[in-house]
Amino acid sequence: MRNEMHVMVYGAILDKGQPHFTDMHVIMRGLGSIGPHHNWLITDWTCYAYPPEMQNDSEWKTGPELMEMLNHLPGVQWVWGVFSGFEPQVTREQALQYPMPYADGNPGFWTNPPTLQHPLASVEIVAFDSAFVLLLSREREVYEAFRAAFPPSKDLFEMNASYDRV
Repeated sequence: MRNEMHVMVYGAILDKGQPHFTDMHVIMRGLGSIGPHHNWLITDWTCYAYPPEMQNDSEWKTGPELMEMLNHLPGVQWVWGVFSGFEPQVTREQALQYPMPYADGNPGFWTNPPTLQHPLASVEIVAFDSAFVLLLSREREVYEAFRAAFPPSKDLFEMNASYDRV
């Protein structure tokens, strides 16, 4: 029998305490060095002001490219979007070998433990119908940075467990 190591995924949901829950400029700024440190695959996205440099259903940005784009879009709500963050050594070609992450209808957000969609991603930030933002991360430090930056956020595992009891 093969012994597989279980990788913990930490999750948080932000659905109050912000004028715009899905302003990715604010979210990334709140996470400090997380944004610039990762490469980003942006999928299943729509927003109120379309960035001219985003022409495709999926976009690949280095951390600095993503931060530069978001710096030009303060206050813009992303209605939908999955921002999958990868360690710098993961290439676009490697990331595109897997199915594209999506937001609406994804059951992995509402199970315990929550799951990241992309097997190579270390973090996922999901703009969900302009109503809330989900953060999923293999790194506890990213989860803790999100919770510290956005105190009204809730632990996704605990929220999912409370619904299981109903």
